[in-house]
Amino acid sequence: MKQIPSSSLLIATYNWPEALEASVRSAFRQTSLPKEIIICDDGSGDATKELVQKLKDESPVPLIYMWHPDEGFQLATIRNKGIALASGDYILQVDGDVILHKDFIKDHLNNAADGVFFSGNRFYLSPDRSSKILSKPFKRMRIYPKLAKDSWAQLRIPFLQKFMADRYRKSYHYVIGCNLGIWRKDLIAINGYDESFTGWGSEDWDLAIRLENSGVGLRLLRFGGIQFHIFHQENQRSNVSENGSRALQHLHDKVTRIEKGVDQYL
Repeated sequence: MKQIPSSSLLIATYNWPEALEASVRSAFRQTSLPKEIIICDDGSGDATKELVQKLKDESPVPLIYMWHPDEGFQLATIRNKGIALASGDYILQVDGDVILHKDFIKDHLNNAADGVFFSGNRFYLSPDRSSKILSKPFKRMRIYPKLAKDSWAQLRIPFLQKFMADRYRKSYHYVIGCNLGIWRKDLIAINGYDESFTGWGSEDWDLAIRLENSGVGLRLLRFGGIQFHIFHQENQRSNVSENGSRALQHLHDKVTRIEKGVDQYL
C-alpha cells in the first residue's frame, strides 16, 4: 500500500483578502487535509493580517502567517521563506486567488512519486461568476462545473490521472506556480526560487527548468488537482521578457542550483 506523504500547503497572497478568504476556506474543506497551511504574504496591508487572525481560530490544522514588507514584487522571496518554514515532506503551492476543489490535495498526494513533480489543473472563472462567488457566504460556497471554454479542466476523473500523467506532453517544461506539488527535499536541493528574478513572471518557470535539469521530471496532473481561478486584471508585466530570457539561459546552461535562494532562511 502506498504511503501518503505529509504535506504543507503554501498560499501566496498580496492585498486581496476577499479572494484569500475563499481560497483558505476551500483548504479547510479538503478531503485530505495538509499538515499545515502557510500564508505567504508579499507585503499586504492590515486587512489581510486581520483576516488571517480570524481564520486561525477556525482552521482544522495549524495556520501559519509569513509576511514581509512591501518592497515591490517579491514572490520568489516569500515563497522561499514559506518553503524554509514548512515541515511537510511534500510542498503544495497555490495562489490566494484560487479556490481549491475539495479533492485538490488528495489528488496531488495520491500521485506524488519519487523523482517527479506535478503541475495540476486551473480553470478560469468568468468575471461574472467570480463576482457572484465572492459575494456569497464562504462557509456555504460550492462551485459546480459549467459548460465553458476548457470545460474539461473542471472535471475530476481519478482513474485517468495516472494514465494522462504518463502520456501528456512529456516534453513540456513550462509551468505556473499557482498549482504545483513538489518534494521539499527536491526544492532544497536546487536552493528553491531564484530571488535575482525581479518583477512579475518566469520565476516559477525557472524553478521547473532547474528541477528538470537536476533530474526531477515534470508530470501534468489532468482530471485532478483542480483549482478555480478567480478573475482579476492581469499584473503589470514589464520584466516578463527579461525574466523569460534568463529562465531560457538556465535551460540552455543546464543550471540546477542558484546562489540566492531558500538556504538563507534555513
